[in-house]
Amino acid sequence: MHILHIHNINKVAETFGRELAQRGHSFSLYHPDLAGSGASLPVKIAQMPKRLFSLRDIVKDLHSDKFDIAHIHWASYGFLGLTANIPFIIECHGDDVRHRLNHPLFRLPLRTFLQKASAVICITPDLLPVVRSVTADVFFIPGPIDTTRFAPEEEEQVAQGHPCSPRSLLLFTRLDPDKGCDIALQGIEQFSTRHPDVCVKLLAWGVLAHEYEQRYRGRFE
Repeated sequence: MHILHIHNINKVAETFGRELAQRGHSFSLYHPDLAGSGASLPVKIAQMPKRLFSLRDIVKDLHSDKFDIAHIHWASYGFLGLTANIPFIIECHGDDVRHRLNHPLFRLPLRTFLQKASAVICITPDLLPVVRSVTADVFFIPGPIDTTRFAPEEEEQVAQGHPCSPRSLLLFTRLDPDKGCDIALQGIEQFSTRHPDVCVKLLAWGVLAHEYEQRYRGRFE
């Protein structure tokens, strides 16, 4: 099966593709023009014609002579699925649906994209009730992890005659209330109590970063 991944957000598409390639599939990555993606709504609207025009080439390729299925990351790109004559999956990543499905400007088109998709995936479980407000057929599939990059080094270190370093647990997320990091940290605290030899690391990223730095100073890095 040849899979087209649209939008390599946080390298999720790339990681999925590499893993599936090891299982006999092939994939291609399409990187849309992200100009103005982090700007205010008026700026985004002003940039829209340019961004839409840049999609003309990929629209031509959304047929069965090129690909068997399209995996669309970020719900607003779901309109590309409506132009395709191949099945398409929409994967929701967070801000693409969390608040936009309550916004009158976005709700109707997003609902159409999500209902027309062959499958809808949420990368975190907190998004399930949000997306199920417009379509019931939704699945939770966690983001893939590159186990070659994130792997214990004990065997290599022992083979070289070096002592093993302590195991580490990394919470790889922005520390924002919307991310559910408070729930994750409840579990991590319990885990850390049972396994005090494990080094817990958090990213200094997000509106809660300073609060958590103060709260867990001396316990977590």
